[in-house]
Amino acid sequence: MYLTPHFSAYRVDESVEFFKEIENVFNEGDPAALQVEPEFTAYKKESEILREVYKTGQKSVITVKIELKDKSRDKDINGITALAKAYLHHYDAEIADAAILILSEIDKYGGKIAKKNYQAETAVLDDLVDLYKTKAEFNAAVQKLNMADWFTHMETENNDFKVLMKQRDEEEAGKPKQKTSDQISVCIEKYEKLIMHLTAYG
Repeated sequence: MYLTPHFSAYRVDESVEFFKEIENVFNEGDPAALQVEPEFTAYKKESEILREVYKTGQKSVITVKIELKDKSRDKDINGITALAKAYLHHYDAEIADAAILILSEIDKYGGKIAKKNYQAETAVLDDLVDLYKTKAEFNAAVQKLNMADWFTHMETENNDFKVLMKQRDEEEAGKPKQKTSDQISVCIEKYEKLIMHLTAYG
């Protein structure tokens, strides 16, 4: 009646859900009448521990803030790029030239800056902001296209992002490592023992 699940093929969340469902099945029945109450109690305890371990391993508040801040700086660099591309077709040659200059610098980083990993994107945005602040020609092009506020906002968002990343690193360093995989192994052992007793008395 009870098939052995292929736990090795399960994602962590699938394993957590499976063990919870087994709890529900037995809770709806009568473990005592099935003569597996001790085994079920032991199993349920470990399943509850697994859910807690899994929950504490989920996104922290800082991680959520990091993701939101990353989206904000993505909008900045994507917006700057899109606007510069639009200006390539401007009737004013000076404005078109400014757009060409800005895009030539952005293109040095291979395009799709917002798709890079966190560290790589942070470094690129730092470089572009530094370019805006230190290279007169690039600064003039940014001013020509009225992008100064956008670069300032991108700098702020990128700096905030770096602060959040540091905070998360510090948070993670202070946490005991959650061994979800180890607890899953414990749950599997308790589950198999529970099913073995159920089959023996069934």
